[in-house]
Amino acid sequence: MPLTPTETILVVDDDALVRKYVIKVLAGEGYHVYDAHGGEPGFSCFMEHADEIDLVFTDVVMPKLSGPEMVDRILRHRPDVKILFMTGYSSVDTSSTHPHCGILHKPFTKSAILLCVQDCLRGREGL
Repeated sequence: MPLTPTETILVVDDDALVRKYVIKVLAGEGYHVYDAHGGEPGFSCFMEHADEIDLVFTDVVMPKLSGPEMVDRILRHRPDVKILFMTGYSSVDTSSTHPHCGILHKPFTKSAILLCVQDCLRGREGL
């Protein structure tokens, strides 16, 4: 019998359809999931639950506060939290300033989400 995940993931994306799909996939596998509809709400949610969150799974391009900008703020408070970016753009550079597990390119499948999240949570980089 497979073990149920115990990790908590914060999903941040300004696109409600993408966010709901990712939440459905992760919650369906047993992960505890918080969600936010953009960078500012994502940072607020993180600060409210900072001790619980194991992984921040965030879009890169969002209005007002981008994913990398939000991650900058988060890492000042919890430099050990794992970061996984998602994007619909083919060329995104977050490597110079943001330690992260990888970038998952949209559109993605359920299996791609789960593989990237599991690898990130287990410390395997270079996705």
